[in-house]
Amino acid sequence: MKIFRVQLSLGAYITGQRLRGLDERQRQVFMTKLFDEAEAVFCVWDDPTQTVGIRYLLVKGSDEAAAVQGDYGQLHIGVVPCLDEKLALATKEIFGD
Repeated sequence: MKIFRVQLSLGAYITGQRLRGLDERQRQVFMTKLFDEAEAVFCVWDDPTQTVGIRYLLVKGSDEAAAVQGDYGQLHIGVVPCLDEKLALATKEIFGD
């Protein structure tokens, strides 16, 4: 599970870099495409109390994730950086299933 959290952290960093410098419309297009193309999407935020320093929330693909029983390597995954859990929950409300 620790490796998975590290992979999520890296994915959040990469997505964050791609979002930098985009205006609001471009961000909306990017996020819509990310959610449309991914089978599962996780929101990730910093939490220094956790072993790897992050927490995450599955915001899209709960049925798909259940089907692979935690072997997420079988899925096309998207990762979204968030400031905190509240933003992750809002992202789930807007984009999730």
